Amino acid sequence: MVIVAVVAAAAIPALSRTESTRDAAAARLVAADLAFARQRAAATGNRVWVEFNPASNSWTVLQEDAANPGYANASTIVDPATGSAMVQRLDVLFAGAALTSADFDGSGVVGFDWLGRPLAATETALAAEGRVVLNSGFEVRVRSGSGLVRVVSP
Repeated sequence: MVIVAVVAAAAIPALSRTESTRDAAAARLVAADLAFARQRAAATGNRVWVEFNPASNSWTVLQEDAANPGYANASTIVDPATGSAMVQRLDVLFAGAALTSADFDGSGVVGFDWLGRPLAATETALAAEGRVVLNSGFEVRVRSGSGLVRVVSP
């Protein structure tokens, strides 16, 4: 019994650290994809959008065509690392992690212009700081005006 108690006492904190590490990594992935979208917009001169869908625990990165601009005409980009459509499912990548909400001026969509400035789904400048909230309490925030992306821990 003593051995079981000692092993259990050592395992519980380790399991807690593992979950915390998973949650932080999930938040960093969301932040990395938002930063990628911002950088791609600046590099190509075309607006890039990220659509969050908490119901399906996913997000998609889209880019406008210079010949046919507008958010409505944006199409999913190809992930340069995998060659696949840039659609991420958080629960597939990190079991137990989930998107709770995404709010960018009342929508789950944020875009970036050629200067890296964040846009609302209405294609106007983001009026307030946008945020994506994960079930762990981690948040990924996009600052209005600058488009700075950062992770905030619970």
